[in-house]
Amino acid sequence: MTPMARSAGEGVVAQLRRGDPAAVARVARLVALVINDKAYAIPQRDRPDVIQNVLVDLWRTLVKPDFAFSGNIDALVRTVAYRRCVDWLRRQRPADPLEDEQFPTGAHGPDGRLMRKERSTRGAAIVSRLSEACRALMHLRVVEELPHREIASRQGSTEDAVRSRFYKCVKAARRIAVELDGA
Repeated sequence: MTPMARSAGEGVVAQLRRGDPAAVARVARLVALVINDKAYAIPQRDRPDVIQNVLVDLWRTLVKPDFAFSGNIDALVRTVAYRRCVDWLRRQRPADPLEDEQFPTGAHGPDGRLMRKERSTRGAAIVSRLSEACRALMHLRVVEELPHREIASRQGSTEDAVRSRFYKCVKAARRIAVELDGA
């Protein structure tokens, strides 16, 4: 941060400490941008209260005798706003935990979709590097969910031999995963 930006931020802090209406309005607009984000789903009727809570918390922080400002005032404002939004969301939680069946398919949000996509891509990369025999065995065990006994019967082998081969395939998959993480 440049000395000029730092001094501008420190000027806003001093203005906020004095209760300057223009500085308070500027900060309130920034807070509103955060709170109005549709990801929080805060109803219109609750937004003024959340904004007020952010402004009060921010002011309490700024007037503490031991508070030393060093940084970007906008980042501080956003941080306080994010935390108050999360507090609001926590207060809205129902008393009873929801079961997975109560969520419609795909309702786990963008982070969940991204994580599933990354896992799927990584899993496909690992599986593609396994031997054909390991891929076939993994398919039977993981995708078709067949027990070792059934796989052994299909392959004309013993259950212990299938367990041993499956263990070696899992070990190979782990080794590939470590290689991919290092790449």
